[in-house]
Amino acid sequence: MAGNKPKKECPLCKILISVSNLNKHIKVCGGRGTQAMKDAALKEDVALRKNICLDCGKEFKTIQALNGHKQRSHLRVAEQRAFGKLGAGLGGNKKGEFHHSEESKQRLSMLACERLAKHSKYSQNTEYRPGVILESSYEVRTAAILDTLGVEWVKVRQGYVWDDAGKKRRYIPDFYLPGYDLFLDPKNDYLITKDKEKINSAMEINNIKVVVLSNLEINEEFIKRCGPIRRLPSYAKKDFFLKTKLNHIYYEIGKGNPVILCPGLFGGVYNVLEVFEHFSDNYRMLMPFFPMYDMPVHKTNVKSLASYLGLFINDLQLNDVVIIGSSMGGGIALIHTLNNPSKVKALILCGSSGISNIPLSTVFFKRKNYENIKIQTQNIFYNKKIPPDEMIEEVYNLILSYENVIRVIRLTKSVKKYKMHEELKQIKTPILLIWGKNDIVTPPKIGAEFHKLLSNSELHYLDNCGHVPTQEKPTEVIEIITKFFRNIYF
Repeated sequence: MAGNKPKKECPLCKILISVSNLNKHIKVCGGRGTQAMKDAALKEDVALRKNICLDCGKEFKTIQALNGHKQRSHLRVAEQRAFGKLGAGLGGNKKGEFHHSEESKQRLSMLACERLAKHSKYSQNTEYRPGVILESSYEVRTAAILDTLGVEWVKVRQGYVWDDAGKKRRYIPDFYLPGYDLFLDPKNDYLITKDKEKINSAMEINNIKVVVLSNLEINEEFIKRCGPIRRLPSYAKKDFFLKTKLNHIYYEIGKGNPVILCPGLFGGVYNVLEVFEHFSDNYRMLMPFFPMYDMPVHKTNVKSLASYLGLFINDLQLNDVVIIGSSMGGGIALIHTLNNPSKVKALILCGSSGISNIPLSTVFFKRKNYENIKIQTQNIFYNKKIPPDEMIEEVYNLILSYENVIRVIRLTKSVKKYKMHEELKQIKTPILLIWGKNDIVTPPKIGAEFHKLLSNSELHYLDNCGHVPTQEKPTEVIEIITKFFRNIYF
């Protein structure tokens, strides 16, 4: 029977042809199949050259007019038929155009996105997990880090209004973290500058908080090297940007001459919030996350942290920096200044280490007793009500880790071993010393000794103030620093 004749695939069009007719077929095929298929293809070629629509036979003057006709008259109808919408309540307007329902619009939009992701050679869309499409390598890396850290995230689809010179436009951040009520938006340095106005406007109008991540090299190991992220106080009045660059994570706020905070052993934004917010109107305020709790244990010392500070300043290409050093952070700032005097415009030291020990009660490391940690944290302040509960919780959570406790001990021992009485005499940089008269960690006499050793220094004591003047007496500290800045900048 004819149906049982042996067949072979045509090497040009891949159609199965009977062996007896294969040679004849190949002569006329040209990759277009049978003679009938070839004739149909030639007819289509002629029609296209003449700008004739093959669906309805209409002829057009230009190919552009033909394509527009196909889109309006045939493709839309075909799409509606595919979704079962034609003749199901869809009405036409006076021009005979069909209207899509909201459901069909959504489905057509999804199809368009799928076609774009599949066919565009420029597209970097990635289906990170079923139903979740990420649109850049930045997003993929950020999502992987969040998953590694066990942080719940949602890909944002809703747009937020922002004001573009009176026009309302949409801004869509990349990720939302429900557990933190926070949006993340990974961007390169160019887009951070370009979109800053948009992001700030969207945050203000919609009362949302957006953190911009700026580093293409962000990955799991990078996060591990940078240690615990210091959360912002819930009562912060201004928006701090959490940024990344090379191997650094840091908070930044404001523009102008750079001012860097070197926090103490358990210090963070809480200690300098009001000072940072005040001076951000005229200065670029930065707080790097020092790798105190993640560097190799045998390298955990103040000299290593001073080296990190130098690396941070060089990588961000900062010059003439003012460094505010609190407690052990002051010792770090002094070591850096000794090694890089030309990079430092001035120092502001508050209860600084460098010529004395930093005592830590052994009771401090009964780390599972929250009330004990609360008392020990409050004791460094004259006014015990100053440290908020969320700050105490951060300290408590930090030292629950046994490895962190080991590093704290090594850091305090390195402060004891490395004292700089003779080296300090070499520093000619302007230095402002601010000391609490009730400081039990670095008593007032330590401030007087610093003033004696540092030839270009001025000393200010604050009444009823403990170890953290910037947090306990911010108004007085701001006044003192303002006068100091006038002297060094004008």
